[in-house]
Amino acid sequence: VVFVPPHEPKNHFVKRDFAVGGDEVIFTRNGMYLHPHEGDEFVQAHYNSSKIVTMMEKKFVFEPYSEQHPGIHYKHNNSSFFRMLEIAQSASKLTTFGIADPYSALKISMLPIELDGEVVFYKKIAQDEFFMVGDNRDNSDDSRFWGSVPYSNIVGKPWFIYFSLNLKNSFEAGADKNPKTLFQIRWHRMFKSVAQLETDMKNTQARKDIGALSSGYSLQHLEHSKYLKKSQAMRKMDF
Repeated sequence: VVFVPPHEPKNHFVKRDFAVGGDEVIFTRNGMYLHPHEGDEFVQAHYNSSKIVTMMEKKFVFEPYSEQHPGIHYKHNNSSFFRMLEIAQSASKLTTFGIADPYSALKISMLPIELDGEVVFYKKIAQDEFFMVGDNRDNSDDSRFWGSVPYSNIVGKPWFIYFSLNLKNSFEAGADKNPKTLFQIRWHRMFKSVAQLETDMKNTQARKDIGALSSGYSLQHLEHSKYLKKSQAMRKMDF
């Protein structure tokens, strides 16, 4: 979704809508969970049971969009969660100075709560607002930090990518480890829609899976051939 972020009214951001008004979001060290406003029966009927977890006496779905959208990933072991945890710990100290909303003051929009002995982050989305989160969960300036987006700030859906460049956070291109790839134009992404990019990603992953299976089969076939040759040699010796 293309929108104007509430904290930067002169800019446009592109993020994925994770939750709408009435939905509830929990962010843990494992990742993000959604409880849709339609309720538990809706969750049970529309999502894979392996992704459903009961928290706060409600059914939440772990990363409900990750299967359809392969770009959703945690590159650095959910580092955003631990960054938010540090912010929350700092914010708790500010209460002694009489600051009414220390979490907002330190740029965090989700409320830290204790759940089953662990600190997690919770937010219920206000009506007519949208909780926007980047697909790169570990490197995204999004609603987890500056809050949900009002309907009036929504611009629309992106049509296509007209320019793409490697930056320091372009982990998929290895730009974080290889400075030579910085600022290189990613021609293969330009003038493609989001749907086309996702199709390319799925095809690439499918080729990798097939390659892995083929390699495994080749190795097994080689080991089997070695075994047969050894067995034949032993039979000749016995004869």
